[in-house]
Amino acid sequence: MSSSFYRDVAAMVAEAIESLVTYERGTGESGASEAFKSIKNAGHAFLDGDKLKPLIQDTVGIRHEREVTNAALTAAGFSTLTKAPTSHNAPLHNALATLRTHVDRLLEQAEAAEATGPHARSGTKSLSAAFISENRIDALRQLQGTHLDPRKLIRLLEEINLAFENECYMATAALTRAVMDHIPPVFGSASFVQFAASSPKSIKQAMENLQESLRKIADAHLHSPMQAREVIPERQQVVGFQGAVDVLVGEVIRKLSSN
Repeated sequence: MSSSFYRDVAAMVAEAIESLVTYERGTGESGASEAFKSIKNAGHAFLDGDKLKPLIQDTVGIRHEREVTNAALTAAGFSTLTKAPTSHNAPLHNALATLRTHVDRLLEQAEAAEATGPHARSGTKSLSAAFISENRIDALRQLQGTHLDPRKLIRLLEEINLAFENECYMATAALTRAVMDHIPPVFGSASFVQFAASSPKSIKQAMENLQESLRKIADAHLHSPMQAREVIPERQQVVGFQGAVDVLVGEVIRKLSSN
């Protein structure tokens, strides 16, 4: 499958995420029907068994294939949206974030395969997908009159993308940990662990995964002393957290938008 196919699907997912956020905030001209259409289209794109499913099984494994299928079913089969941002829409945000994470991975692999193929130009390097969706960062930039200033958060997210795109995975983990420490006041919490514990059921597991797994990875990079033998992290160490981070940033946008 060529990278253009995955690029088209990635664009559909990005459009679905943007339409959902725009519909929730009520800032765009599109109504519920447009949001319904774009979200369902993104879900159906992943349910085409003749195209994506076999490739997902081959490239990300059967466990992730089930994860993607469940997310696609959620996106394709939902029946209601809530205008004001509430936890009602959280399963959709989570599902779309999961689809985005995996299609970005498949797109990168397809681009890498093309770059190293027989007709590739010498020295060509595939571009890494951004760790944080630019749609999310743009949504934060557009917030006005919020009770908390999002400028530092925006800069942290920009630096995460810069680190990730330049294969600085220790920095990616450390900066993501910094985001986790920065955002609890948005939710009236004293710490991220308190926020994770009090999160709605629909996102609680994702937040606890960040607290229990990503934080420990970041802490290991930040605090471990020099050893006789070191293992340098690969991309896979952080890319699995993209979906959860996207959900987290989406929740921050929702909360700041509602205050």
